[in-house]
Amino acid sequence: MVGLLACTLAPAFLRARARATLRLRAQVILSLTLSFAVVPLVHFTSSRAKMGSFVISLPTRVVAVVLVVLIAVLNAYLIVSGIKNNSFMAASS
Repeated sequence: MVGLLACTLAPAFLRARARATLRLRAQVILSLTLSFAVVPLVHFTSSRAKMGSFVISLPTRVVAVVLVVLIAVLNAYLIVSGIKNNSFMAASS
């Protein structure tokens, strides 16, 4: 509840540039956590033992795995380029 309140009230008291920085950092964090949600989802829906007749088909599984790998590679690139260019800290100045 405290986290929800902070996320709701903090932007109201920040200047436009600080709100933009906060929004950008929140989007980066959400992007990085996406893999932690999608990988178990693909694994779970690919299991015939768990899903029974609702298991995803092989073509769907291949597309899902390709997208998971693409998301992970793009996130790795984001992290490496952010550290290399020191852009994570530069956004706050």
